[in-house]
Amino acid sequence: MAKKEFVWFDDRQVLDYLQSEEGRKNLLPAVSIASSPDCNMACPHCIYDAGEENEEALKPEEKVSLLEKAVNLGAKYLQICHDGEPILDPATLQLIEKASESGLKTFMYSNASLITPEIAQKLYKNDVCLGVHFDSLEPQTFDKMLGVKGGSREIYKGLDILLEAGYNQPTERDGKTYTRLGLVTTLTSINTENIEEIKDVARYAWDNNIFFGIARLEQGGRATGKVWNALKIPDKDKVISLVDWCSEQTGINYWEAQPTPYCIGVCGLQIADNGNVWMTQYGGSCDFTEPDGESFPERILTIGNVKRDSLGNILQRAWGFRQAVFQNGILDKKIADYERTKDVYPNGLQDCGSARTHTLFVPFYQYVKGIVEKL
Repeated sequence: MAKKEFVWFDDRQVLDYLQSEEGRKNLLPAVSIASSPDCNMACPHCIYDAGEENEEALKPEEKVSLLEKAVNLGAKYLQICHDGEPILDPATLQLIEKASESGLKTFMYSNASLITPEIAQKLYKNDVCLGVHFDSLEPQTFDKMLGVKGGSREIYKGLDILLEAGYNQPTERDGKTYTRLGLVTTLTSINTENIEEIKDVARYAWDNNIFFGIARLEQGGRATGKVWNALKIPDKDKVISLVDWCSEQTGINYWEAQPTPYCIGVCGLQIADNGNVWMTQYGGSCDFTEPDGESFPERILTIGNVKRDSLGNILQRAWGFRQAVFQNGILDKKIADYERTKDVYPNGLQDCGSARTHTLFVPFYQYVKGIVEKL
């Protein structure tokens, strides 16, 4: 029997944009605006420790105003991710609608448990590319992953609503078929105990024209210390075999199939819920894992706060910092480290079901190099 045509996750053509004449000159191609840390789940593997209160949160109108300012500075893409469940943040739908009005392409992560028909229609109507955290079709297993009894039932319901809204209808572009919905399965000792459960999620996704994304467990947030040790998978061959199985089932090299929505975000600015704008020591505005494939950068640098400084001034500061790390050889060393480890497990997987870190870092490196050489 011939294999069903593979449906790719729509990464919003971010690589095409970064490599275009306009993209190579744009100092702010994307803005990432964090959701509030509020979350209705308690996943033990959450790298953001969602659920913590933030007393200095930006107001919804402040977030919308920031988006408008970002558009004036050149932003073409919006990402809504970090720290909690976006649907709980009253700013989220306002941001999505404003982005759509302004011609931006939006990417968002959600657990889908709070999706209603009305919300699903708004997401679909405004062309939101959506990643849904989805760790098992077995309710007991999924509830353990969520840390909430009965939580899986709400997610299954939300996913059905998204499909009814049209998220199971792929589109054609340049000879490929794309979907705007991906299921992101984080692999832990809980849901890989019976690897067939993960394969069931993959089959369900492919049968419904959804992208199946494989996310590795990473240290951070709640997933540290004893929790990390309890959740990590001791048998790496189990995961490698799973990815190879995905390749066999789809006819696609699944180590290379993961989408690259984050590569545009790392080139822009990341605004936290409290207004801080942060970067890694190499100038990226996204928390890429280190070349070891497991840990986050040890230091995150705050380069400003939008409550006390203009977005334009912060952007200038960001590029001053990027220019310094490039001229000091830090980026060259970093890309060499990623090149050296790119095929060493677990570097074939990335957090949130995105591409391997090397695949994401290369466009960032090329983008920064191109801009800095013109400054």
